[in-house]
Amino acid sequence: MTSAFYGPDQDAQAIAAWKRRSGDLVLIDREGMRERKFTLGQRVTKIKGSKWTGRVVGFYSTNLTPVGYAIESENEPGSVQIYPEAAIAAILGEGK
Repeated sequence: MTSAFYGPDQDAQAIAAWKRRSGDLVLIDREGMRERKFTLGQRVTKIKGSKWTGRVVGFYSTNLTPVGYAIESENEPGSVQIYPEAAIAAILGEGK
């Protein structure tokens, strides 16, 4: 497995313990918990193509997308899409 999701109910100690137990699983990204442009709970919007606005509910990492986000729609609660960092922007006034 090359990717995994990280949710708001996990803290850094739990993640470190899981990484030690799981061996080949990689959480968050291949360099560990590096700083990301957006934080959990932050309002963001997709900047090109179809529209998608919501809150960051998780992170992911793959070979093609080393820094990605899971975004829950504010218009369709419970519906989540994943996007690379370059495809989304903070809602004005709510940035980091």
